[in-house]
Amino acid sequence: MTRHGVGPTRLSIKMKNGAEYTEYVEFCLGSVERPMTIDDCVKKFRECYPSSIKPLSAGIAEKIIENILHLEDVKDATEIVRML
Repeated sequence: MTRHGVGPTRLSIKMKNGAEYTEYVEFCLGSVERPMTIDDCVKKFRECYPSSIKPLSAGIAEKIIENILHLEDVKDATEIVRML
C-alpha cells in the first residue's frame, strides 16, 4: 500500500443466483487524484452528523452547511463553531 495507506481496491460480490458483480477503484474519493467536491462534502456531512457524539438537529446542520457555503458573508466564524 502506498498513498497514505490507501491503495487501489477491487470488490467482488457473488449472488446466490450465481451472478457476480465486480468494481475496481484506483483512487478513493477524497484522494489527491480524486478530490471531493463541495457537493460531496455536504452529502458526507448530512450522512454523518446524525451519528455524532452530540447529534445536531436537522435545522442546525442545514444552517451550518449554509454558513459554510456562504462563508464570505459570515461576520464571525466562531458562530459556526458554537453550532457544532
